[in-house]
Amino acid sequence: MAIVLVTKNFLKPDTYVNEKIREIRTITIPQVVSESKLNRLVYNTLLKETATVPNNSQLKWARDLGTCQDNVSNIDWQIAYSLSFSCTVSTCLRSFHFKYLHRRISTNVFLAKCQISPTEKCTFCKNEPETLIHLFLQCPFTNQFWQNILSWIKTYPDCKNVKFCEIMLLGLANCETKILNLMLLIARYCIFLSKLRIEYPTLAIYKEKVKFFHLLEKESASQQGKLVEFLKKWRPFSVIF
Repeated sequence: MAIVLVTKNFLKPDTYVNEKIREIRTITIPQVVSESKLNRLVYNTLLKETATVPNNSQLKWARDLGTCQDNVSNIDWQIAYSLSFSCTVSTCLRSFHFKYLHRRISTNVFLAKCQISPTEKCTFCKNEPETLIHLFLQCPFTNQFWQNILSWIKTYPDCKNVKFCEIMLLGLANCETKILNLMLLIARYCIFLSKLRIEYPTLAIYKEKVKFFHLLEKESASQQGKLVEFLKKWRPFSVIF
């Protein structure tokens, strides 16, 4: 016995056929019984059939990071895509990270093509075209921001020996670096917010955002009875709170 999921896909208009194609998928009763969240089970079942690998965005990241387009095996995409879910409970950070990895951040190059922005030049330096890699790494103002962030992070315990490289744009692969991945994610988010507000990203703005997300996670951990895990996660930076 099983639960039947029926999804509807319409034929292309040029077929001149009004009939609908029905795709049938099933979920067994044992699966339903063992699953505490039925909606999540249904969602994952449907997702398996429709999810595709965003090869174009991966190749563009490989190009931007100086990697051969035909070989992106040195980038762990599974970790990159799941990073925000493992390092933060913030929905806005998760949403931003999704758009960032899929290259859905509206840079001035894109906005100029759509005739929304009067120029394709960078919001900060106003000299170079504002591509994604320029905005988040290559711009002199962004680069200085990163240097200030990394210097500040390395002054705290357990962070001195961390080796940062250009792959920091996608996150650190080590599973023991959840708090560092969160710190880098907040930094990228600050650059994004600074662009929207047309202001330079600064260490002061960054610190305020870190404190904001620290408080958000503390409240969430308190409600869920996970304060011990919260304190352990934030321990390297507990001196600033």
